[in-house]
Amino acid sequence: YNSNNLTKWEYDVLSNTWLRYNDLADGTATFHPSTDRLNSSQLQYANVVVMFAPHDVLNDAGTIIDIEIDDVGLFGNALLFRNGRAYDIYWSTGNDGWESETGQRRPFKFVDAAGNPIALAPGSTWVHIVTPSTCIATGVNAGACLTGNNLSAAAFEGLWPSVSPHMRFF
Repeated sequence: YNSNNLTKWEYDVLSNTWLRYNDLADGTATFHPSTDRLNSSQLQYANVVVMFAPHDVLNDAGTIIDIEIDDVGLFGNALLFRNGRAYDIYWSTGNDGWESETGQRRPFKFVDAAGNPIALAPGSTWVHIVTPSTCIATGVNAGACLTGNNLSAAAFEGLWPSVSPHMRFF
């Protein structure tokens, strides 16, 4: 991931969705609405999930990356941004024997610490799969860098809707 590639999300109270912005990867950190190429409307999502998962770079150019989420029984940290709040959740590839019985793979799922399914808000969901060292900074000027290693939903309490998270991909 290029360190100049920045994404910003802002919570919109009126639509109860998260609006997506991105920069031009030119180092200026000037954000522009991310838009649908078919109808030019700004991308907005009821849920934004940030999954923290190890990545392995498989070539010298850094263009072939393996994300370690496909083994059965994996469990990792995640954040869910929904209804203007942040929630600590987990992603899981646990399947309770389903794959053994059917021979088919299931996608990952989002759960709480006890393994119970997490409810997403009705509507569309954007999923970021990032490294555990990815920086998520809060505030308009992207203050302190929080990573998957030291991040919890408590870091975002009381910030929205006036302040939006910035996600930087390193």
